[in-house]
Amino acid sequence: MKFLLQTQIGIEKITKLELEEKYKKSFSLDQSGYIPRRNGLLIIDWRDKFQKFWDELNSIEDAFFVLEYIKDVSKYFSLKDVIKKIDKEKIASHLKFILDQNIFTDKSLNFRIITRKRSPHNFRRIDLEESLKNFFHSKLPKIKINDDENNKEIWITLVKNRLIITLRLTDKTKRHRFYKHENILGSVRPSVAFAMAYVSDIRSTDTIWDPFAGAGTIPCEILLHFKFKKLLIGDIDESAIEKTKSNLKQIHIYEKLKSKISIRSEDFFSSKRYTKKIITNPPFGDKHLQPENFEEKLIEKINNIPNLQMITLLYPKILKIPGWQLTRKFKLEILGKEAYITVYRKIKNTVYDLEPQSIL
Repeated sequence: MKFLLQTQIGIEKITKLELEEKYKKSFSLDQSGYIPRRNGLLIIDWRDKFQKFWDELNSIEDAFFVLEYIKDVSKYFSLKDVIKKIDKEKIASHLKFILDQNIFTDKSLNFRIITRKRSPHNFRRIDLEESLKNFFHSKLPKIKINDDENNKEIWITLVKNRLIITLRLTDKTKRHRFYKHENILGSVRPSVAFAMAYVSDIRSTDTIWDPFAGAGTIPCEILLHFKFKKLLIGDIDESAIEKTKSNLKQIHIYEKLKSKISIRSEDFFSSKRYTKKIITNPPFGDKHLQPENFEEKLIEKINNIPNLQMITLLYPKILKIPGWQLTRKFKLEILGKEAYITVYRKIKNTVYDLEPQSIL
């Protein structure tokens, strides 16, 4: 069985780490590995008995069952050449298998087609879509294709020289999460927020601080998927704090654990809190105005927080922080722009003569 997993561009390696931790003996990356690298896509061969393993992967945004996978779609192929490569019998048998697993409550054979094209082929994406609709109408007439948004989705992805025809297994709650009732411009995506927390090696004894919480996506992902001692949440914008509170309350374990969570509206640069770990997404991009000399102030603040040992940032550049070692970095593409998940650790024997301040 082959599955296509989709995440944010640049997080593929983190998805692979998550797969290895949870399902090391059950899967292998397809021989073609990332398809190609840094497209936000992975194809895996599932070797174990069928199960909804994708529900346990929090760094992905969608999961698809592969109905047909063609690796040699030359850039010189015409649309007719591409269509000739498709095996209708393989699609029919794979579709029957996955529908027999009772993943979908809707037992009908009604589907909508969605196409993605990331290749140098001369034809347009919309022409590929129309040709494939015609293919299903003529070769697999039992499958009813229309554009009803309530239908199950067959996704066709043409990436470099590979054509992947898949059935979508996930819905929008996988990508947007059920808790995101409130949002703000530039809010970090849940898959990225989880990835940041995942590479931060969170332990049950950790106090974690997100001082630029926005709508609270990073704290929500930490609350949902990790054990911690204390979760400190802050933002200078009071409306953002209210949105964070609203989103946290959507999570069923919030009431049980809210004594471990401290939320306040505050300016990070004048805050007296301290902690060993910071995981945060400082404001950047066209939608956010940074204070003057923001990066210099950020670095100075980091070096003036007593006992701070680790920082994980999502930021459009890699910062050079005196006294800190960059231990992990992942280059992402967010809304068409580059950004990095970076993890820094304090270099041992770097001493700052500071008095401890209030943890809350």
